[in-house]
Amino acid sequence: MAALVLACLLAYTWGLDQNAWGNPFYAAAAQAGARDWEAFFFGSQDWNNAITIDKLPLSIWPAALSIRFFGLSSWSVLVPEAVMGSATVWLTYASVRRLFPAAVAFTAAVLCASAPVFFLMSRYNNPEPLMGLLIAAGLYFAVRAAEDVRWRWYLLMGASFGLAFLAKQVQGLVPVPAIGLGLLMLGPGHLRGRVARLAAATAAMIVAGGWWVAIVELIPASARPYIGGSIGNSAVELTLDYNGAARLIQLPVGQSAGLATGAAQSTSYDGGLSRLFNGNFAPEIAWLLGTGVVSVVILLVYGRLLGGRLQRAFILMSVIWFVSTWFLISFMGSMVHTYYVYSVAVPMALVVALGLRAAWLRSDLLIGRLFGTFLIAATAFMGVRIMQYSDVWGWWGPAVLIILATLASALWVTRAAQRIPAKVFWAVVVLALAAGQIGTDAFTAASSNQGTQPISGPISNDPNAMSRHLLDIRTTGQPAWAPHIAYGVAPSPELLHLFATQGSGTGRWLAATYPAQDAALTQLSTGRAVLSVGGWLGLDPAPTLEQFKAWAEDGDVEFFVDEPAIKTYGIGPQAKAISDWVSATYRGQEVDGAVVYRLDAGHRR
Repeated sequence: MAALVLACLLAYTWGLDQNAWGNPFYAAAAQAGARDWEAFFFGSQDWNNAITIDKLPLSIWPAALSIRFFGLSSWSVLVPEAVMGSATVWLTYASVRRLFPAAVAFTAAVLCASAPVFFLMSRYNNPEPLMGLLIAAGLYFAVRAAEDVRWRWYLLMGASFGLAFLAKQVQGLVPVPAIGLGLLMLGPGHLRGRVARLAAATAAMIVAGGWWVAIVELIPASARPYIGGSIGNSAVELTLDYNGAARLIQLPVGQSAGLATGAAQSTSYDGGLSRLFNGNFAPEIAWLLGTGVVSVVILLVYGRLLGGRLQRAFILMSVIWFVSTWFLISFMGSMVHTYYVYSVAVPMALVVALGLRAAWLRSDLLIGRLFGTFLIAATAFMGVRIMQYSDVWGWWGPAVLIILATLASALWVTRAAQRIPAKVFWAVVVLALAAGQIGTDAFTAASSNQGTQPISGPISNDPNAMSRHLLDIRTTGQPAWAPHIAYGVAPSPELLHLFATQGSGTGRWLAATYPAQDAALTQLSTGRAVLSVGGWLGLDPAPTLEQFKAWAEDGDVEFFVDEPAIKTYGIGPQAKAISDWVSATYRGQEVDGAVVYRLDAGHRR
């Protein structure tokens, strides 16, 4: 297992610097947190603490600490994510290994580690890697809680899921119903004791997940940054609305969901059980999705063969977790990104590994051999279908999958594990299951992923696929607003020269601009704080016009960079009011399509 973890760490860090800052929005927040402890605590977008990111701050803390110790670089921003991804693989193995043979645990770990979306996010600075690590820790503690009645495992489990909430809010709590139900029905001790211990775990979860929210709500708004992503400057509202209900309902196509809707304005709502099989989602997660469904059926039929109460509890948790997460993401509303299927990777790996084990225990019978062969064949079939979403695979990709599936099926049907070394047998079977995922990972490792919508694998041949939209945006720069939203636009040499020659160097903020991705890239490029007007998409009512006027007149903001292209996409009332006031008060000059204003007395109209 140590070799697998080291292999994961190597793969997740291979050529990592080609991803540059990854998601600049979070990279700049980590930079701010490394510079200032207040910015660290609140998750501010800059170290003058005007506005926070649109998530709770826990997920940026590892990168902020890394930058504080090792300096600002692509490596210091992204390596912590690779470490957390590798640790999640190890915890997945450790959880399964406590109840099942090493081969089952190793299979689950490999299938999890190679899932394209898991591989992708372990190389990226979105909140998923820390959320996944904390969920994996919660799963491990749940297994320990199922073994005996000691309260500490329940409390640690609850605290882990509470911290997962601090990393990605509601998404971090998705496994909780499945794990809670498994412990309630099949946990140790009497029912009354199980209820009491689960109540304690719930309390620990609320404390671990709610302390930051409570502190922020108790601090006067005037004494802290504005909570990005909320309309009313509230962390509770951010949780329940923007990162809660708004993700579950179908919203009108437009600016509320950023690139996810902006780049897909020509497409209709794709919710339903088929969503994860379409050209956007399938390359990220669907390689084993059909295999997972077959595994659920096998576990319903033969799950009892895997052991007693403990094993049945784990199977129940895994199956409910897998099915409920699949349904949740399938029917989510408009504000859904393809990388949300990260939440499916671990439970899918668990049910496939367990289903494979159950089928093997019945391989002395024809039905067991058929089930195992069907698992392998279903994986190959789905892999060939997914490869048809891209022209890059050619004929050789499907051929490799079919050859491996044929070999593994032949070994399974003939029960070759009784004649050849077991490790060789299981290596072939696991490779047949994971080959498509690993091939996709190779493309991901060889590609640069930057901006707000990381994508696994090769470019799709579907003109409506997100990867195709992103390629078009990168190559054509059209529509004009799209590069600012999709990737952020870094300051040009001409703009940097203007900053250097006309700026005072004494302002609290070098510049103010929108959207947040542009502000982040300017901050990362210059090492000077940059004010993000309106937060993520320029829609938040912060700063207010009166606040901005006071800062500008006091010399706190040296430049205002106005992006006309973003106005065609839509900005919030406060951002528009600030833009209108600046253009009416100061003389500007055009630089690379933007209008740049020096906010000093010498440039007033």
